[in-house]
Amino acid sequence: MLIPFFISYAEIHYHLKYIFPKYYLKQPEIIADIPIRIIKLISNKLPVLIIIKDSHLFPIILNKVTIKIRGKEKTITKIFTLNIKISQTYYSKILFVDLIDLKPEQFLDISVFFMIQQNKKNFTFLNDNYNKLSIETFQCYYAKEKLPYPKYWFAGEPHYHSNYTSDQVEFGADIKSTVKLAKSIGLSWLFVTDHSYDLDDLEMNYLKNDPSITKWEKMHKDVRDCNNNKFRVIAGEEVSIGNSKGRNVHLLAINNEEFIEGSGDSAEIWFHNKPQHL
Repeated sequence: MLIPFFISYAEIHYHLKYIFPKYYLKQPEIIADIPIRIIKLISNKLPVLIIIKDSHLFPIILNKVTIKIRGKEKTITKIFTLNIKISQTYYSKILFVDLIDLKPEQFLDISVFFMIQQNKKNFTFLNDNYNKLSIETFQCYYAKEKLPYPKYWFAGEPHYHSNYTSDQVEFGADIKSTVKLAKSIGLSWLFVTDHSYDLDDLEMNYLKNDPSITKWEKMHKDVRDCNNNKFRVIAGEEVSIGNSKGRNVHLLAINNEEFIEGSGDSAEIWFHNKPQHL
């Protein structure tokens, strides 16, 4: 099974010299995300993940988050007044909304409204602040019970990018938040498979390598902190590697104790994309 709600998000601040794409915005990436399914027997509270990235470049005040959940017979509105100044590389928070007044076995339409302040100006937007994109509500299926898995069979996610994948085009959610949302779906395990060409970067510069592979070490620490008998988290990599035809491909390495270098298609250096480990 997949976790289709936060495999990766788009980076909106990268641009070529003097060339700015239409989606470029002088704000941090501000994103809400939810699990595609929630199971009442596990929890009758919907977890809504809030991610704010690159606010160290574009500080904001997160004033309020309003979550509106519309079911077949009833609508729930929950207002979270936060008034938090955020100015860090990565910030996340899970907001829980009680679903006790809604019947299970139905699809829920969910809207997340952000109210922020930046440079003394107020902004309001729905679900995210990605410029020029169409806006739609989230859908989540509110189930009564788990899916009918076979006995001794455990559902999980074999390919997930955390916030240790962060580069010109994408980034992921932190491992701790991911585990909480994965549990609400009914999963029992996940593999953390961040890109090899991200794990060897400096933490504040994805275009320069870190000989100490600090991100690799921190990712493993986060995995150890989140891994337990109730939910298994196993570290790995998505390795950029050369195949028999001399082309860059991606392979998942799971539970490897040593870092495997691979940056053939990382675009860290223009026109230097020769495959490694042929």
